[in-house]
Amino acid sequence: MRYILLFICIIFFGTTPAFSKASYGRADSRAYRVPTQYNDNLDELVVYLIKPFEKNEELKARVLFAWIVYHIQYDDYEFKTQYEWSRDKKDITCKKGLCMRQTPQDTFKIRSGVCRHFADLFHYMASKAGLKSEIILGISQGQGHAWNAVFVNKKWHLLDTTWAAQSKNAFIGIKNDRAYKRAKEIRERKAKSNRIKGSKKINEQWFFPNPKKFYQTHKPHDEKWSLIK
Repeated sequence: MRYILLFICIIFFGTTPAFSKASYGRADSRAYRVPTQYNDNLDELVVYLIKPFEKNEELKARVLFAWIVYHIQYDDYEFKTQYEWSRDKKDITCKKGLCMRQTPQDTFKIRSGVCRHFADLFHYMASKAGLKSEIILGISQGQGHAWNAVFVNKKWHLLDTTWAAQSKNAFIGIKNDRAYKRAKEIRERKAKSNRIKGSKKINEQWFFPNPKKFYQTHKPHDEKWSLIK
C-alpha cells in the first residue's frame, strides 16, 4: 500500500505545475488549464482568462503573464538562423529574405518565439485586457533583449515572460528551414488540442520585481524604464 501511494504521488506531482504563492494560485491555475475551445482565437482567449479578475488589475496581468509562461516555448532555431542584431545592438531584425515579422497571433498559433515575440504577445494581450503596457528593449547578459512594463494599480511594474518561462527549445533537432517549416505546421495543429505545454513552473523573480534588483540584469535603452527614481 505504501508503494502504491508513493507511485500516485510521483505521477501527480510529476504532471501538475507548481503554482505560485497563494495570492496568484487561482490565476495561475486558470492560465494553465484552458479549454480547447479557446485555442483558435487569441482575443477570445484573453476574454476567458481575465473574466474572473475584471476588477483586479494585478490578477489580470498575472493570468496573462502565466498563460505565456505555461504555453509558449523559446524558438532557438529561429533566433540563431533567421534573426540578427541591428548594428546598434538595440533590437533583432530579420535576415534579408529568410523570415517575416511574427505577429502576436502567429506566436499564439505556433506557441513559440524569441524574446521580442514573448514581449509583443504580452503587450497585445494586456492591451486587449484593458491594461496599459509597454515593450521595453535593452541589454541583458550582454545581448539585446525584450521585456515588458505594465501599469497596475496606478504604478508601472516590470516583468519578463521569457526568463520567467525557463522553457526548453521548441525545435530541438531541427537542421534546416524545410524541416523547421514543417515542425511549425505540426505545432499549430497540436496547439489547438492543448498538446503543447511550456514551462510547468514560473520563475517568480521576473514578475513585478524590485526595479533596482531587476536593473542588475536588465538594462533598458531608455533609462526611464528602469523605474528607478
